[in-house]
Amino acid sequence: MKKSDSYSLLVAGLLSVAVLLVTDIAVAQKSKDTLRIGLREQVGLMSIIYNARPETGLFEREVLDALLSYNPNTRKYEGLLAQSWKQINPTTLEVKLKKGIKFHDGSDFNADDVVYTLNWAADPKIRFRFKSSYSWVKVAEKIDNYTVRIISKKPFGPALARLGVTIVMFPSDVHGKLKVKSDFGKHPIGTGRYKVVSIDRSTGIKVVKNPDYKHGNAAKPAAKIGTIIGIPMPDMQTQMAQLMVGGIDLMHGVPKSLADEMLKDQRFNLSSTTGVNYFYMAIDSVGRSKVEALKNIKVREALMRAIDRKLIIKAVVPGGDPEKHVIPALCLRIQVGCDFSSQPPAFDRAKAKSLLKEAGYGEGFSLVINSFPGAYGVAEAVGGELRKIGVKATIKKLSFGAYRKAQKQGKQAILVAHWSSGGLPDASSTMNYWFSKTGRDFWRDDIIDGLRKKGDATIDVAKRREIYKQAYDRINEQRWIMPISLRPGVFIHTKEIEMDKIVISPIGFRLGGIRWK
Repeated sequence: MKKSDSYSLLVAGLLSVAVLLVTDIAVAQKSKDTLRIGLREQVGLMSIIYNARPETGLFEREVLDALLSYNPNTRKYEGLLAQSWKQINPTTLEVKLKKGIKFHDGSDFNADDVVYTLNWAADPKIRFRFKSSYSWVKVAEKIDNYTVRIISKKPFGPALARLGVTIVMFPSDVHGKLKVKSDFGKHPIGTGRYKVVSIDRSTGIKVVKNPDYKHGNAAKPAAKIGTIIGIPMPDMQTQMAQLMVGGIDLMHGVPKSLADEMLKDQRFNLSSTTGVNYFYMAIDSVGRSKVEALKNIKVREALMRAIDRKLIIKAVVPGGDPEKHVIPALCLRIQVGCDFSSQPPAFDRAKAKSLLKEAGYGEGFSLVINSFPGAYGVAEAVGGELRKIGVKATIKKLSFGAYRKAQKQGKQAILVAHWSSGGLPDASSTMNYWFSKTGRDFWRDDIIDGLRKKGDATIDVAKRREIYKQAYDRINEQRWIMPISLRPGVFIHTKEIEMDKIVISPIGFRLGGIRWK
């Protein structure tokens, strides 16, 4: 039995039960001003530093604040904990802080907290997974109680992105006293629009609206819902069952087949969001995978021309729109510094076959397409398109750990996957992720590497845009990576809920962007 068929049978059975058990689920929870969300993971530690998982960040970014926030609608940074900021010189950013902000324990937020947070996280003796997000900081200095200067080791273009998205502020007197710093994630105290009531790996996370959140802005306004509970339910079918019988109100990351079935129940709606997440096909152009054909640019172009991206979006991308979600480059114009003037080659199956013949592969060849969770359906669809031009494509569905191992070992001819841009509204994120001559780099291009470094070291936004335009055009022109489609966040929920549609987040939504109708 196909998985989609099993979903259909399960949904049909649950629908009959749900009709008997529940008649007014959504209104009941709205009246309690409580939203219950199904989580795929057990979160016992609310700390992106020590527990770098998407659902950890979902809650932490509501409880703790950064100095700035990024507004995807205006494409500008706005002060959150910061009142204003200015570049004193190429390596020094002076930040004026808002006054009157308090942490959830009632203590004042001031320069001591900023200086402590940045200097602690940047300390080379402190080790954690995503250290590079902080390692650009040389030192943070207190000028007065509400003024700090952040000094970078060298000019750093993405500084505002890091200060506006990645780096949240800790209360220095609480965090500083802890011998085991990860313990802060068990009882986090922030300045955010939600404050923690409880965190338990088994029962989940409960947060409530912070009535003292007065410093919000258009990008991060006050909370709309009084209480949010995240309940761990790793199995998607369990979440589906709980939604139908009133155990939860919203589920995220819903596969297309399941979403289609769930929408047959008139009590539920589908919402989709877009931001900086997308699907792509990356091709090894330097032969690390030992597939010689891929070193030929005509072959790489043939593979790209073989793919009908609109058809793939329509067939397998949940929440996808074939007319709106095809993207022309690996950076998105919603990101600071993004620019490009070229696009991937257009779908043309006849031209694809002709190019293969010109390159000496008229009879086709064999290759393996790697993929990891969340992109299996797109990988299968890409494989089907390539087989239509004679390329014998086999799909290898890997766990995330197995994918990373294969990548480091060079065993990756083609990767069809998804990328969240690191959740950053900045064009540097993708460049540094793929083209820094690490295990992820299957192109090893000196020109790109030079542009990447130059973009990182440039402060002026217009100049950064010029630099990244050269880089992203080169990626398209060399046929290295083909952006396939935006990857919408897909949510099934009760009809009393509505959500922000444009969201900069690795997980595709923010708790503060959910509200009752």
